[in-house]
Amino acid sequence: MLKRVFVCVIIFVIVLICSVARTLPPRNLSVYDVDDNDILKTFAAENIKGFHNCKMGTSGKIEITGEDAYVFFDINQPFGSLKINFADVKQTFQVQVFFDSGTGYSESESLRATKSAGEKWVVLSWNGSNIKRIRIDVDVPYEFTSIELHSSEAIIVPYNVAISWRYFALDVLVSIVVAVLVFVLDKRNHIFHKMLIIFTRTKKHIFIGVFALLVCTFVALVAELVIGCFIVGMSTAGFYFNIYRFVFLVGVFFSIAYLILCLKTSGKKIENSFFGICIILGVMMVVITPFGHNSWDTETHYKWALNASYWRGNAVVTKADNAVMTVDEDTLVKHSAVETLSSIQKINEQYSVYYNREKGNTTIAHYPSGLFIALARLFGVSFYWVFTFGKLANIIVYAFVCYFAIKKLKSGKMILIVIALFPTNLLLATSYSYDYWVTAFGFLGMAYFVGTLQTPEKQISVMETVVMCASFAIAALPKLIYAVLLIIPFFMSKRKMKNPKLYYTICTMTVISMLLMLVIKVLTQIFSGGDMRGGSDVNTAAQLAFIFTQPIHYAKTLIKFLTTYLAVGTMKEYIVNYAYHGLGTGSVIFIILMMVTTLTDKNSFDIKAYRWWTVGAVVVLFSVTAAAIATALYIDFTPVGANTISGCQPRYLIPLLYPLLSVVCGAGIQCKINRKFYNNAVLFPCCLVNLINIATVLLKQWR
Repeated sequence: MLKRVFVCVIIFVIVLICSVARTLPPRNLSVYDVDDNDILKTFAAENIKGFHNCKMGTSGKIEITGEDAYVFFDINQPFGSLKINFADVKQTFQVQVFFDSGTGYSESESLRATKSAGEKWVVLSWNGSNIKRIRIDVDVPYEFTSIELHSSEAIIVPYNVAISWRYFALDVLVSIVVAVLVFVLDKRNHIFHKMLIIFTRTKKHIFIGVFALLVCTFVALVAELVIGCFIVGMSTAGFYFNIYRFVFLVGVFFSIAYLILCLKTSGKKIENSFFGICIILGVMMVVITPFGHNSWDTETHYKWALNASYWRGNAVVTKADNAVMTVDEDTLVKHSAVETLSSIQKINEQYSVYYNREKGNTTIAHYPSGLFIALARLFGVSFYWVFTFGKLANIIVYAFVCYFAIKKLKSGKMILIVIALFPTNLLLATSYSYDYWVTAFGFLGMAYFVGTLQTPEKQISVMETVVMCASFAIAALPKLIYAVLLIIPFFMSKRKMKNPKLYYTICTMTVISMLLMLVIKVLTQIFSGGDMRGGSDVNTAAQLAFIFTQPIHYAKTLIKFLTTYLAVGTMKEYIVNYAYHGLGTGSVIFIILMMVTTLTDKNSFDIKAYRWWTVGAVVVLFSVTAAAIATALYIDFTPVGANTISGCQPRYLIPLLYPLLSVVCGAGIQCKINRKFYNNAVLFPCCLVNLINIATVLLKQWR
């Protein structure tokens, strides 16, 4: 009893720390301000020299009449800072000011700021040079009272973010509820006792693993010193200890050591080998990948992760956060250590500068990153490490979910492992993204489906049915197009069900819930006009009308696109694609491994597992889903009536691969090779290709 209470108190403290972390903003926040005693000149609305796509309303508010609206003032003097005073206190909007020193306006000579709700002004610090004219861009109706020019540059003053006591009360309440729930569950299921038994059984292996890591770290240190000395001897540069190369060497040596330590159990428990390798490769990539936009749509996914790091998405945004979300120059990937370190230094300095506070949306896939961002923020680390720590959460979730999926299978484990270790999958799992979430939980749902078929003597339980359907549903939450995976549970043979009526009820209710969400999203997209990243010719409603009026024309466009999209030659685009770093090498090895494992990673469990209609249904589902993904991008991203489909990335096929390959060959070839040899013969090349690509694609950026 006392032990249970003690453990629950520890859990209460841990949950409370996590909750408080999601309440508190970054430490030592500051804002730009000016000295009111050094005003050089003041301008009012009547001093505006010109309007572009806007006009002055009768109430004094500037009304927007077109795109790229701005007003401009003649200045003709030097100044150190600029303060714009607004009449509207409640509104939040972005302000961009361009400075014309005599050569015209340019992005390089412009500054951005946010007028937050509750604030009456924005302050911009200039360099004291002479300015002929300033131009103020605001994209919403607004009213300002005056513009002040100050002789000195803006000063930095402390800024306190108001925090409601209700959030702290909520923190305590959540922590108490979790602790009590854990106490009740443990009393019924003896969770802590079971965990203690597992730790007792594995503590020897844990200690050996830690010792191996220490030895590998020492060997890597010696190797890095030798390499550093060799480079000194080959060049005139001084000795340089490359911390990123050191981390890579530690990862290489520890990967080898870990695989050797797991050799004994790799025949039956290859999931243990996978989990460790996935974490090792993932941590390497998180640390070694240069700072910045390394993956697709980092700006959007980081914004969602930042929102998830605060209660109800009420995020405190610093200038560093905003730099990532607006794809600032300093957040773009650099290709040398000097440039990258310079960007990191600049972005760290901006982390203490308050930008604004905004309430935004997020997805379930971004809560792990959000929690890690919150914890890093709580302990006051620099923005670089906040940004890096947030990515670490994704690879941990990815490795754990894949581990349980592999563990559930009786055979076909290596098919899943090959796909899970795609370099592109690891990139997505070590970046701000929701693709890792879709892929991992899709694995888990399919593993429960296949694992049930592989156990002829056992029927699927209610809990297993719920986990299978919930996994597919959770996978589809960030990207509802993958809700079609929820059709797969309906392919289950009735002989595997204890209660067919209850089974179909669970499956049907899950599908209905997801369909409602999908309909709401589709209607929202239609009325929003489409994704403007596709260009000004994108119009969702008009594109739908085109498809319905020209179905044969669109069918030809779709078939022509799919012949290339689903071709073997396109596979490298989702196997070794490192986004903005380019393509890696070794896609052929993964393609061969997929083909071999799909055909041979079978055993006696598979002989009666798959019926022809199950295989045929999954193949049709794969084709229909690929067509649906392409159609969704045609509607939402492609100009109306185009003869091709834009924005349909090859990586969108990844969540569909394992559901297809796990059943497509049925019972396949009964492989008689020793499982230990077979499993490692597949796993080793996957590791090797990843290590080569980490060295040649990512590590080389730190030269």
